[in-house]
Amino acid sequence: MKKNYLRKTLVIHLCAVLILLSFSACGEKTAATTAPTESVIPITAEGELEGGIKWELNGGTLTLIGEGDMPATYTDDPDSAEFYHYPWRDHNDQITDIIVGEGITSVGNNAFSNAELLRSIDLPSTLTYIGKDAFFGCFALTEIIIPDSVKYIGSCAFMSCTALDTIELGTGLEYIGSGALTTTKYAGVLENWDNNALYIGSALIRVRGVSGEVTGEINVKDGTTVIASSAFSDCDKITKVNIPDSVKHFGDRMFVKCASLTEFTIPESLSVIPDYFFNGCSSLLEIDIPDKITYIGEYAFQNCTSLKEISIPNNVTKILPLTFAGCKSLSDIVLHDGITEIGASAFSGCAITEFTIPEKVTTISERMFTGCNELTAVTTHDGITSIGAYAFAGCKKLKDLTIPAATAKINEKAFGFCESLENIIIPDNVTVIAEDAFRKCTSLKSVYIPTTVESIHGTAFYGCDELKDIYYGGTQEQWWSDTNYGVGADNAIVHFEAK
Repeated sequence: MKKNYLRKTLVIHLCAVLILLSFSACGEKTAATTAPTESVIPITAEGELEGGIKWELNGGTLTLIGEGDMPATYTDDPDSAEFYHYPWRDHNDQITDIIVGEGITSVGNNAFSNAELLRSIDLPSTLTYIGKDAFFGCFALTEIIIPDSVKYIGSCAFMSCTALDTIELGTGLEYIGSGALTTTKYAGVLENWDNNALYIGSALIRVRGVSGEVTGEINVKDGTTVIASSAFSDCDKITKVNIPDSVKHFGDRMFVKCASLTEFTIPESLSVIPDYFFNGCSSLLEIDIPDKITYIGEYAFQNCTSLKEISIPNNVTKILPLTFAGCKSLSDIVLHDGITEIGASAFSGCAITEFTIPEKVTTISERMFTGCNELTAVTTHDGITSIGAYAFAGCKKLKDLTIPAATAKINEKAFGFCESLENIIIPDNVTVIAEDAFRKCTSLKSVYIPTTVESIHGTAFYGCDELKDIYYGGTQEQWWSDTNYGVGADNAIVHFEAK
């Protein structure tokens, strides 16, 4: 009986202990529920960019704090000195959210590209610039709100953001680059297109015309304020585009390869003609450039093969490289005295017959007139100091040209293949006649060379089979000892001490 009593007592005590433990556990659980211990996510990485912007990655959230612009990267080549490596890119496989703090004014090129897990972005009201490829390949991103402060969105900024179906653009936009928003999920929804045109807010992003969906005359919707770069590019069946007065900002490459565009009226709101604007508009017959235009971009009219005449307004002082290159029907070019610079290949391949270099232009640039097969005469002036390589190469009808007195060098192939050029006087300031400078000038009969010339390349006059007389200002001794000439004109007779 005593053994049973002890066993019974032990059981009772054990039950009591279990009950007490149970109450203790419930009490701890209740306390934890009412006053939880705060969980701290450790910082995965942190650092500071050039210029002082600080960053830290907490779990999946990347936060940037500071003021001013992010450092810029100008190339996609990571081995280039111009490539800026944003350090958080080493943690792209962890980033799910990005917070760009107030005070930061730009997002650099490629800054957050290929952050494939990125779901959300918080941009500050101080931001003005989003660079090229900034969010390229952020496949999980579904929404973006661009603040009103942003003026510039670079090309391909949101390219391949294939889940991005909600886009709000701010009211301050002045430029949207090519491909910035065209490969998003939003752009892939047919309901978001209005008569084959993709609008987001007051911005025209793209017109669908590559396969001929859009033909004839196009009217841009009233209320549109900005048109993205390449909006009409490759729309090869469009013949005319009407722009409402509400449009204040245009991107570059607007009408590239719009092969059927025959006319365009530059709207009052346009003060510049951006780069590549009409490039490849092979049916464009004429264009009136108003006086308010201050800039005509590079390649702006390249390969406008039907364009016959152009007048440069007084507010434009520079003709940039390749602006009118390949305009094979362009025969009438009206310039003004205020032009200070004409870029490389600016008029190459044009149909001009005569040309006068403006007084303020001091350089005849590389390839400026290359392939101008109808050019017969060029009027120069004494202020010109340089004639670039290939400047007149292939001007087969060029007969009359005076090399300016201040010219120091006749560059490579500067007059190569000028088949009608008969006589050349090299001015006293020239010291170098470069390789193939007069190559295959097959009608060239005589050349005067002054004693200032210190170097003539061995092929300078190669293929000038009609060159019979070279008049040299110095002695025979100078000819051979000082310059070591071998001009490439084997049949020519050198006349020494010529005047």
